[in-house]
Amino acid sequence: MQGCGHDYACGILLDRGGDDTYIGVDKVQGDGSANGIGLLMDLAGADRYFSSNSSLSQGAGDPRRGFGSIGLFIDLGGIDQYAGNGRNNFYWKAERRWGGGMDIELVPPDSTAAEGN
Repeated sequence: MQGCGHDYACGILLDRGGDDTYIGVDKVQGDGSANGIGLLMDLAGADRYFSSNSSLSQGAGDPRRGFGSIGLFIDLGGIDQYAGNGRNNFYWKAERRWGGGMDIELVPPDSTAAEGN
């Protein structure tokens, strides 16, 4: 489900690195559905995200059953390609309420730097 939370559940996909390809139709890539919370977080790599239903993917919160759901999509590094809501180096709000995403370049602190100099 690539980070989909459904029916009061929380779905999380955490990818720490590598060049990945994510493919799905709907309720994927950080989608919250029917009172659920969905999170997709990819920390690094040149990734490709494809979804044929952008209203139910890539940071969408689907308000089914009269309640809200939260969808969150976060990509923190790499040059990425999208078919759906997202774009490289961009913030977006989902078509439906309570969701969104961001693709930003997070530069971690240099752990090899000399301390106290």
